Amino acid sequence: MQVVTFAVLFSTLYRAMLFGGVRTALQRGRKAASLLLGKPSNPVGDANGKTDLPGSYRTVGPSCPPCALADACYAKRGRTGIAQRRAHMDALRSVAAAFMAMLQASLDSVWARLHVSGDFGNGRGGIQASYVEGVALGAEYVRKREKRTGPIAFTYTHFTPEKFDTYRERLRVAGIEVLYSDPQELQAGSAIAVVDVSKARARIHAAGLNALLCPAQQSKALTCRRCIKTTGGCLEARDRNRVVIFVPEKGTNRLVGEAQTE
Repeated sequence: MQVVTFAVLFSTLYRAMLFGGVRTALQRGRKAASLLLGKPSNPVGDANGKTDLPGSYRTVGPSCPPCALADACYAKRGRTGIAQRRAHMDALRSVAAAFMAMLQASLDSVWARLHVSGDFGNGRGGIQASYVEGVALGAEYVRKREKRTGPIAFTYTHFTPEKFDTYRERLRVAGIEVLYSDPQELQAGSAIAVVDVSKARARIHAAGLNALLCPAQQSKALTCRRCIKTTGGCLEARDRNRVVIFVPEKGTNRLVGEAQTE
């Protein structure tokens, strides 16, 4: 049986996606990944209508740290929920999806939204180092081949800075920006889900930071893609000492509110 290394994975997917039309690049990439790995990659495609970006998916729960909002997680519902139920913890299948999202984003001159569902976990409460390193190597491969500078992808994590800062720096150098979503450890560039916005604003200001309601949530005409191109998105919020506030969609806001008051 062939041992598939990250280098073999990247070169195979790159050739498959580059030789043909941009519109069908992901379709060719998925097919090449299945042939190489002997099984499908994790889901990859449109993150969702609101982001309007290429995105990859991981399994919710096993890949995530313990979280009080687990029952209210938006990623368990709708189209995202369907995608994450098809995802696996296998590092190669996860990295393949992330690589394809980053390459598609590069072809579209936008950023990829990595694991729209799930996190960097290994299924045992720790961090899956092989996944982190594979994604970092994949980003470096894309940036070198496509002559890109600066970030090519972003995502969020519920792991604490204490556990994840070393990995975060590795990803940042590779071209992937990771923002923290832990409401208990606020810092510039955090992105948190809250129900009571006034209380969240008070906590944010008490921490010496500024609060910003997610612009894409405030306007039906604005997507993450457009926000990034016009304002720099969540990374610009970080540079301006802001914490981005997300208000849960209908159907999950009650559950989030209950979890936050426990």
